[in-house]
Amino acid sequence: MVVEVTPAATFKPGTPQVLFKAPPDLSEQGVMYSFPAWDVTADGNRFFMPAPDETSPSPFIIVRNWNAPNK
Repeated sequence: MVVEVTPAATFKPGTPQVLFKAPPDLSEQGVMYSFPAWDVTADGNRFFMPAPDETSPSPFIIVRNWNAPNK
């Protein structure tokens, strides 16, 4: 969200507006981190967060018996 603030002697915020659509919170998907799943660059101009690549699905590979002895 973003809120416009008018510089004046008293604080007067504007109406909150959606800045951009963020991906769902990873903690809601069962992924727990001890840190936020997003960050802001030092200059405050960009946000870094995980986002799915919606252009094409990645291959899904299943490895079975990965710890079985080689024969």
